[in-house]
Amino acid sequence: MEEAKKSKSGFFAGVKKEFGRVTWPTRKETFKQTVAVLLLSVMLGVMISGLDAGFSTIVLSLTSNRQAQTTEVQEQTGEETEEGEEDAAAEDSEEEDTGETD
Repeated sequence: MEEAKKSKSGFFAGVKKEFGRVTWPTRKETFKQTVAVLLLSVMLGVMISGLDAGFSTIVLSLTSNRQAQTTEVQEQTGEETEEGEEDAAAEDSEEEDTGETD
């Protein structure tokens, strides 16, 4: 048990000695580094926001073109659109819900 106390006190004595050797930055250096970190963070945020907006625009334009092409092909082939299919399915389910039993 005494060895544990000696090792703990030896550890904290070593920590105190090491803290004495540390070269801490001055107030001016700390301020400059803080400003640099904040500016880089803002610049990175703006860059990521710009990329996000650009990619969103590209994806939306590609998907809207795809939807327009699909609708055009369906109109040419005489197929119903998804909305028409949903309406037909709703009409079928209404006919089945008459409440009559066999």
